[in-house]
Amino acid sequence: MIDLLVTWVVYAAALMVGAKALTTVRINDWGAAFGAAAAFGVVNVLLGWLITWVVTVLSLPAIILTLGLFALFIHIIVNMILLKLADAVTGKAFDVDSMGGLFGLALIMSLAGWVAGRLT
Repeated sequence: MIDLLVTWVVYAAALMVGAKALTTVRINDWGAAFGAAAAFGVVNVLLGWLITWVVTVLSLPAIILTLGLFALFIHIIVNMILLKLADAVTGKAFDVDSMGGLFGLALIMSLAGWVAGRLT
């Protein structure tokens, strides 16, 4: 249970950092950040594994040719999809306006997921 809470806090903090660093990402307050982090987590649990599996299988030759570096790109793309779905679920509390902001936020969330994995 503590692992879930730590991951939730790390993702909410990453969303707030992304909102401060990127001009096209808006989060109203910490409550909205925790709500968006919860929505991101739920969408990740429900659809993230399926999207990751399908995209990984389809791009397996590129992963082999780049010695696994393309897998990082896949993870960022999947996070972009999941963040856009979380954006749709949360309404106006969490909003991403551009693809550049979405990519930057997905990169921040990927790093946050790595940090959360190391903490738990």
